[in-house]
Amino acid sequence: MAVNEDIPEQQSIRISPGLVSWKYRGLLMAVTLALLQLMNEVGALMAIPFYGSMAADLDFAPAQASWAVAATLLAGGASVPVMSKIGDLHGHRRVLIICLVLIVAGFTLSAVATNFVVLVTGRALVGVVAGQALTIGILNDRLSAADRGKAIGLVAAFQAVGIPLGLGLGGVLIDVGASWRTGFWIGAALTALGLIATLLWVSESDARIRSRAKSQTVNYGGVVLMGIGLTSLCIGVNESTTWGMLSGGTIAFVIGGLVLICASFYWESRSRHPLLNVRKAFSARLLPAYAVFVQTGIIGFILFSTVLGWAQTDPALLGYGFGISLVLASMLFLPYVFAGLVAPRLIVPALLRFPAKWVQLSAAVACTVGVVIIYFGYADIPTLVIGILVYAFGFTSLVAAAVNVIAAEASEEQGAGTASVYVAVALFASALGTVLFSAAIAAGHAPDAPPTPANYEAALLIAVFSTLIGIVGSLLLSPDVRIGHRIKSPERQS
Repeated sequence: MAVNEDIPEQQSIRISPGLVSWKYRGLLMAVTLALLQLMNEVGALMAIPFYGSMAADLDFAPAQASWAVAATLLAGGASVPVMSKIGDLHGHRRVLIICLVLIVAGFTLSAVATNFVVLVTGRALVGVVAGQALTIGILNDRLSAADRGKAIGLVAAFQAVGIPLGLGLGGVLIDVGASWRTGFWIGAALTALGLIATLLWVSESDARIRSRAKSQTVNYGGVVLMGIGLTSLCIGVNESTTWGMLSGGTIAFVIGGLVLICASFYWESRSRHPLLNVRKAFSARLLPAYAVFVQTGIIGFILFSTVLGWAQTDPALLGYGFGISLVLASMLFLPYVFAGLVAPRLIVPALLRFPAKWVQLSAAVACTVGVVIIYFGYADIPTLVIGILVYAFGFTSLVAAAVNVIAAEASEEQGAGTASVYVAVALFASALGTVLFSAAIAAGHAPDAPPTPANYEAALLIAVFSTLIGIVGSLLLSPDVRIGHRIKSPERQS
């Protein structure tokens, strides 16, 4: 597909077939989509410190508070497959705009909530995070392989920058005595700005053009099953610490979810217009890239929770910790900003020169080195910051490499659908990381007693072993996967 130079830059971007120039609209579009990812990180992390005050203000029971936290995760699991398939058929930009409108509505509902039901509804709407998958569909249609790599690098960079920004903003709001409602109003305002930028600068993909070119009957049964299965799986994992790891409820939700997900893949494999190429999804060309997000989801929650918990513990009271505020604790993650600015500049050119296998593997090794440094030096601020820097560089590089692999391997008709799997995997892994951290931090002491240094070490040890997922997955990635190409849909191949 050649760059469409005949279309003036000021022309409507709703239907504009052909690649766009990186120098003009391409870069602006990539920055806009990267900012959406940054705002997603900020909105999610900024809310974490406020759940305690929310529960107090709205008189939640402890069980209700956990559901307020889980609502966003569960809504994401239910919505991502469906919204992605709709985007692949009817236009990724159109569905992205719908998602952003729902997120603005979710933040607004959360900000004005006067009871548990309204708050959970608002947090669920905020969980409509299919934008990450829809972005891949847009970039695949509108940018060349090289420019797509740069755009995905920008998205990974802004995601890294959003981590300390979200944590820091939440800490600042707490320190100045702001209400949790203020935090949600800020989330609504930021998302509304992202919506306006999307309307102005993000091009529509060719999905609607492809759909109009042929008559097709679409069956959404597979993606509905997948959404229900992911929701069931996340409920089982998320509530296992409350119900018990081997309780009937936990086992029923986990096994039921897995059965439904397997059934959805079987359904999609027999569909005329599947969400993704199921056979390829389980091949050495894609599965190892998806596995990366199991690692990042587990480690992300454990790392943030461990460092923030340890840093805010008063050594005068418990004999360990740094005794610093949430704002200062969040600054320990400032190396993510440096990593976000530097890593994509190195990784994207490497992906265009070398097989993705070795680039992804080098990033996975950097993650392991970083987490090991943190494990042995978490009680010393300089060593901890060095470990976070190394991990942040590896994390940003690993995400950029894996998403580039997924985008390159997705066909034109299944861009968002193929990418939706990594979003779903990341959501599940985040729930799993929450459970693993909770189990590690609560082991060996009374429920109302503070965690010990051994608890924090146990959590970090889980993170160390989790880094092996990225290394093993990268070793299994096919050496034939190259980023400098695009998979054509069958009817466009000659």
